[in-house]
Amino acid sequence: MSAKQINNWTGIGLPIREGWHANRLNLNKRPILDVHGGIIPDIDPNILKKCSGDILVPGEFIVDGRVSPPSSITREHLKTYYELYCNILVRIWHLAETMHTISEAYHTNRALYSDRILAFIGNEVVREWPWKDFQFTSVAAQEIISKATPYTLTGLYNFEIVGDPIIDKLSELHYEHWAPISFFRDIFTINEGLSTQDFFEILVCNYRVVRITKVEDRRLSSMKFKQQRPREAYNQAGIEIYEKRMWNGTF
Repeated sequence: MSAKQINNWTGIGLPIREGWHANRLNLNKRPILDVHGGIIPDIDPNILKKCSGDILVPGEFIVDGRVSPPSSITREHLKTYYELYCNILVRIWHLAETMHTISEAYHTNRALYSDRILAFIGNEVVREWPWKDFQFTSVAAQEIISKATPYTLTGLYNFEIVGDPIIDKLSELHYEHWAPISFFRDIFTINEGLSTQDFFEILVCNYRVVRITKVEDRRLSSMKFKQQRPREAYNQAGIEIYEKRMWNGTF
């Protein structure tokens, strides 16, 4: 950015504030394309296959005979896993574009920033990017869930689950990032020339969320897998994924 660009004012800065009133946001409302109506984003089938393997079959919404509960917002079932995952891929691409933009700003202007921008990337950009999580479950966590409800929680956020006995059991579970958030922060320092496509592939291959038990979480900590975690960490810690076919077929 040049001084000329900074000084090329449009005059909108002050007038735009006149008549402004704060909007009330519904942060827990699912995007319309996740619920009903609209169309599946136009994704090349070959790219979808590369990203998802055999995980997603159009129309599938059941895991081992157990269906996910209705959304608390819509009071109806969300779209199929296939449709949800298509939407998630588009959101991940948008996240990758944002990460690439920030990466360029960081690497060309390091003297302007400190490590705080890296923390911002991990904690605010990656962690908080909306509606990108597809929730898996460990076998041990599913055993706890099964004692309280006939539903699975696959693909659902905790705040979407209402009016079900499982709510009282959620405190026994831990919402876990398979690759620690610090990994997505630190890739900025591992490679300076990552493209949007690079960030997209890194996210698709490594960003997963899983509900595990508190016991499994403590086991990961005791094995020093909180700060340095190889891809086989779950196997080494004896954590098995309930949605095994979907897990093995994804990414």
